[in-house]
Amino acid sequence: MRRAVVCDGKFAVYEDGTINEIIEVPAKVHYNCGYLAISADCRNHLVHRLVAEAFIENPDNKPQVNHKDGNKRNNAASNLEWVTSLENVQHAWDTGLVPNIRLDGKALMARRKACGLTQMELSKITGIHRVTIAKFESMDAGKYARLQTAVKIADALGCTIDDLIRKEDSA
Repeated sequence: MRRAVVCDGKFAVYEDGTINEIIEVPAKVHYNCGYLAISADCRNHLVHRLVAEAFIENPDNKPQVNHKDGNKRNNAASNLEWVTSLENVQHAWDTGLVPNIRLDGKALMARRKACGLTQMELSKITGIHRVTIAKFESMDAGKYARLQTAVKIADALGCTIDDLIRKEDSA
């Protein structure tokens, strides 16, 4: 089984998703939002990302790592793939893992205004109530939307869902 040394030589990750300490360092193994992680040197390292970076080519420079089987604890290289946030959300939707996504209200408002549309006009194009669009655009922590709703909005604004998803929420 192949192994790769990561984190400045402190850990070894293996194709099966396991990780071992090479140099004794104060490290904490824990779960971060369901993902196996190692904290060392004041940094949090997600094991699935370490495995993907070590064993999976990423020629398109995609930013996220997806668990093909939807199991966050299965970090085997054969279960991981590089994806865009749109592909990750679509996979979660297709497999029933996440029925909703979080929209970036500021991005939505900026795109709508750049298209020269009012909330009412966007409402008429998409069939989504104007009040719902206003809630999505509110400057609070963001609102959740069904994937189909986000697709309708993205199509109407000539952008991708990727452009409307809150970036800090995509993992």
